[in-house]
Amino acid sequence: MKSTDELIAQAYETYRDRVAGYINYRINDEEAARDLTQEVFLRMLEYSQLIYEEAMENFIFTIARNKVNDYLRHYYVRNEFDRYMHDYAPVAEETTEQTVTYRDLELIEKKCIDALPAQRAKVYRLKRFEELSAKEISERLGMSVRTVENHYYMGVRQVRQAVAACI
Repeated sequence: MKSTDELIAQAYETYRDRVAGYINYRINDEEAARDLTQEVFLRMLEYSQLIYEEAMENFIFTIARNKVNDYLRHYYVRNEFDRYMHDYAPVAEETTEQTVTYRDLELIEKKCIDALPAQRAKVYRLKRFEELSAKEISERLGMSVRTVENHYYMGVRQVRQAVAACI
């Protein structure tokens, strides 16, 4: 009987290209599709106790579908926010509840990022604010793409937990 790590490694080799193709088909962005594909298999590691070989493919594509939905939700919210800020920010008052809430969340996020280990914070900032891909970050910082992905994943998780605790 194979260990869970072996099953995930085998699934990665078997399904990686299909998952990336599925995600790219849904979001039409190859770089983001590769990043999300990595996140799918990282998520599988979190759920390792729930994995069994017979349902592996369904489990993988369920995670992929959820990742795509999260990505698209974030994409549309971000575009809507950017459009709102572009259209109304110059005439909006600084005291509006939305602006205050946005600034508060930015401040909380900044404090959370500052509390991250140095490399993780650097990776998080490059990916989140400069919108660099994992490959670009790995080249800039001289580390493997996988290490960059792990740093970003762990950073996002820590920031989300901290923000959730503050809300």
